[in-house]
Amino acid sequence: METTITRQTKELPLKNLNNCLACDAFVYITFAPSKSLSETDLEKIYYTKNGEHEFYSQIVDILRFDFSRMPSIATLPATGMESHEWRRWWLDQYPETKEDTLLAVYYYKKVKV
Repeated sequence: METTITRQTKELPLKNLNNCLACDAFVYITFAPSKSLSETDLEKIYYTKNGEHEFYSQIVDILRFDFSRMPSIATLPATGMESHEWRRWWLDQYPETKEDTLLAVYYYKKVKV
């Protein structure tokens, strides 16, 4: 199966909290996409740039949670915050968020192209 390189620049809104972008694999939390990702989306390689961090990455997996149910197992590696701290931080950033707002936890790995 051939992998497609998508030169798509992503400016990650979490501002590299917990220095996660320096890792070979990292977790990224954002609003859930309106449609589910396909197998093709998981095969794509994305060009990612955020400040001094510039690399190629691939989505390994995605999990969806309501805002009120986001677990620390996702928030700790993404931001360095436990879920109760993260919820306060998130609401400061995105005050329109409701308890049932659907969020996505993306698991990425860096790849060499």
